[in-house]
Amino acid sequence: MSMEGQRLAIRVVTSEYLSVQRISKYKYEVLSEDSKYFGLVDIIFSKIHLRAGRHYEVRVNQETRNPQIIELIREIER
Repeated sequence: MSMEGQRLAIRVVTSEYLSVQRISKYKYEVLSEDSKYFGLVDIIFSKIHLRAGRHYEVRVNQETRNPQIIELIREIER
């Protein structure tokens, strides 16, 4: 999945803290219906703490080889 620095609504499926790297690894699903990645599930990393099962609006970086959440915009109420 190409990150493109876009703003996305996501659902965090799983969360794992990688203590050596001091970063969290998330499996997430894209909820933004206007995104060409809608419904896809992938892996992303972040120093921002998110919780599995929650929905968030985030901004991602542009680096496809090292995908990261760079900004938490808001938690989305369901």
